[in-house]
Amino acid sequence: MNSINNSAVKLNKDVKTSQHATRYFFVGVTVTVFNYILYAILSNLLIKDNNLIWLSSLIATVITTIVAYIAHSKITWKERHVTKASIIRFFIWNALITIIISPTLTQLFSLLTPLYEFVYNITNSIHLPFTYEFVLTTGAFTLTSIVIMVLNFLFYDKFVFPKSKSSKAYSSCNAFPDVKVSVIIPVYNTAKYLPACLDSVLAETHRDLEVICVNDGSTDKSPTILKKYVNQDSRIKVINQKNQGLSAARNAGLKTATGDYITFIDSDDEVKPEMIESLLKALKDSQAGIAACSFAESFPSGKIKSFNKNYPETTYNTENALKAMLKEIGFNVTATMKLFSRNTLKGVKFPIGKLHEDVGTTYKAILKAKNLIFVPEDYYVYHHHDSSIINNFSDQKFDLITLTDQMCDDIEKKYPDLKNAANERRMRARFSILRQIPIDHPKVKSLQEYLKTHQKYITKNPEASKTDKIALKLALTNVKLFQLAYKLFK
Repeated sequence: MNSINNSAVKLNKDVKTSQHATRYFFVGVTVTVFNYILYAILSNLLIKDNNLIWLSSLIATVITTIVAYIAHSKITWKERHVTKASIIRFFIWNALITIIISPTLTQLFSLLTPLYEFVYNITNSIHLPFTYEFVLTTGAFTLTSIVIMVLNFLFYDKFVFPKSKSSKAYSSCNAFPDVKVSVIIPVYNTAKYLPACLDSVLAETHRDLEVICVNDGSTDKSPTILKKYVNQDSRIKVINQKNQGLSAARNAGLKTATGDYITFIDSDDEVKPEMIESLLKALKDSQAGIAACSFAESFPSGKIKSFNKNYPETTYNTENALKAMLKEIGFNVTATMKLFSRNTLKGVKFPIGKLHEDVGTTYKAILKAKNLIFVPEDYYVYHHHDSSIINNFSDQKFDLITLTDQMCDDIEKKYPDLKNAANERRMRARFSILRQIPIDHPKVKSLQEYLKTHQKYITKNPEASKTDKIALKLALTNVKLFQLAYKLFK
């Protein structure tokens, strides 16, 4: 059991994964060697005057710091939420290292005369053409570099990317021991990803969980994996049914759930250990019915991208929550990445046989909630892979338009002031289909005709973004150009 929990804890942003630490190590080595070579070139070839040796050090430091910033931003900061403040702290950290610590250590290590004489004698005995000055310089540099790398490993993350205020506010140790949370996980042929998903759920700091796995007629090894986990943890329950789709699986989970709060997780995704406890704390503090969090997207290449963390923590009333959802301000319409109080899902069912089922469901729960709180932390990790629905086009994707129009109709009836936001969302649904649809598909023209007929939803809409206005012009001009522009923009 401990091995399962330990596997999921790697998702916590305060714990360096092996991949993360390895990248930092190799970038650190490369940048350090680059600095040494650059300094040697400057001091020996370009600035030979000993009185100007400080100039060599200064120029090398500036160039190396810029190179380090570029390297870190491209290679090691993939999992990080990089802000202006973190960039400033990065340069401050490098200034401390290169201007204060490095020269001090270099001077200190240059005093280790017996050590350098020992190395020099060894190099002489094996006939290496190294001068004593070279051994002294290289030795001091090597020892200094090792110490700096240790300092980087121990303190770099804590200084450059300190834990956010939101994380501190919602971090505790199983603060709600008597509150049961039902975790509903539909499972269909995801054996490759299922163990990581379950490990992450079982590692949650909130321990009172009811993990309902709905096996929706899987034909791979998913049932075997579920059976194994049931034997390992009594909190896991498995429902087996014939393949009926994601909506039917979630509905089956809802029917069985007995928790005070309910959350949905897809079986090929993962969650961070503090997600449920943090969202519970947010719900209790705000007296809201739903708590939503940010998320990160993980790609097959290893790239991880965080979303929506720049939005502030906000408590919305029902109308404002619906508007934020329609415009995707902080959170979106997905059923995942949220913690629902049981009452908000009472009588709510996912539409069976439909894709984009969340569009037809989540807004109904928000209509029932007095308040919704958004917590800007990427507690949910969404994994992209080749079999993801989003990667393939089928006519069933037109369900997005049907469900979006129904959602917007229902919201407008209840809150007429949200008409502009709803109409913008109708157009975005068409944009979403148009960017995926094959150019020769017979429904391309009907999509363009709708956009042309209802273009006032964008052009005359004070809430429409510049991006939507540009997208509308491109979609009406040339679909291929529209799709190309989307790929470049993305």
